[in-house]
Amino acid sequence: MLERPPLELAAAHAELEAAQVLRGSAFTHDLVHEAVLAGTPPAVRQVLHGRTAQHLEAAGANPALVGQHWLEAGEGDKAARWLIQAAFEASALGLYKEVIELLERASAAAGSPALRLEARVHLADALGPVGRVEESVRTAREVLAQTSDPRLRQRALSVLQNMYHGLGDYEAASAAIAEALELALELGEEDRAAAMRFAQARIARSAGRYAEAAGLLESILPFYRQAPSRADLIQVLTLLGNTYNLVGRHAEAEPLLHEAFVIREPVGPAVQILAVSSWLYCLLCLGRPQEVLPEAEAALTLGDYAIADHLRNNLSLAYLHLGRPAEARAHCQVLAEKAFDPNYRCMAWARLAALRAGSPEGEAALEHALRLHPEAKTPAARFTLIQAALAHGSPEQQAWAQQELQTLDPTTLPWLLQPDYQRLKHP
Repeated sequence: MLERPPLELAAAHAELEAAQVLRGSAFTHDLVHEAVLAGTPPAVRQVLHGRTAQHLEAAGANPALVGQHWLEAGEGDKAARWLIQAAFEASALGLYKEVIELLERASAAAGSPALRLEARVHLADALGPVGRVEESVRTAREVLAQTSDPRLRQRALSVLQNMYHGLGDYEAASAAIAEALELALELGEEDRAAAMRFAQARIARSAGRYAEAAGLLESILPFYRQAPSRADLIQVLTLLGNTYNLVGRHAEAEPLLHEAFVIREPVGPAVQILAVSSWLYCLLCLGRPQEVLPEAEAALTLGDYAIADHLRNNLSLAYLHLGRPAEARAHCQVLAEKAFDPNYRCMAWARLAALRAGSPEGEAALEHALRLHPEAKTPAARFTLIQAALAHGSPEQQAWAQQELQTLDPTTLPWLLQPDYQRLKHP
């Protein structure tokens, strides 16, 4: 049928419709379809699926559909390649759950070890944004253990640095970035090298080295303005704009973050959440967070992505600024219980200690925050905990907080926290 002109098939098609086998271009019932398949020898079915796949390829059909036909044809490697291509297209739209399903199928279908590992490394990358961090790390490590291919190793290390950063392990993240950057430069992959410099900037910003972070981001922004990925551009714009905000350079931050907010709609939901969260923080610094609160709350409904922790943290700050403690408390409670980044969990428990001061719940919240202290690495998290312990802790907790305050470098604190720091240092 695939190779015959439609007019030649008209009589046969009419006969099948009259026999109630077909209705239009489909079988009249799934049971009829199953009966036809059951009566077709497996070898013939494989040939038919293969010829269908070839015609769908030529027609530019959905890669997932092409891959499924190659799979039914018994061509595992061809199926895997098309399923990986389908995953790339879904990833560009931020459809990570669909990406994961496609890559799991590709990994199972691939007969070639190299192709299977390629599917696995892309799978590791897709698991992180939906919060499956341990699986992502484990899958990336498995790839590293099974290949010496520099391209696959670079991809796996890139995934690992991203997951380590999210877990607050900046030392492990920095080591993975250094090796991944070296491999990208050896391979001549400018886009991968730029991505690792972006990762270095993110580590520097988290550690309070804002000038270093800004310099790295300014150096790669022209590359991303020319690159085809709007999602990548938004990530650079938001990190650079957020970095400017952290040091009080709001006039430079505002146009970058507004641009990211405006161009966010065509990209995937995780990047949309990032753009909204960053614009909210910018307006918070400017004293106008209420302007974007509806969009910020709506963005939380886009999906259960790790970046939603960033947005909830900023929403809690915005509601505190606006004198709306009940809403701030609600967001802090979710963060304290569910955020996978220990910095966000520590800050959320510390804010809950302040919001519930004088109650057993407040004391318990402060204990939770203090237990997270060894894992909390960002200056903002450390200071938020110190502030809560000094204001609401026991004498022993206050003494500990005073010692911690002396070790804190004020130049690493975000601009928003500078007034609070000065009040603690010079009451």
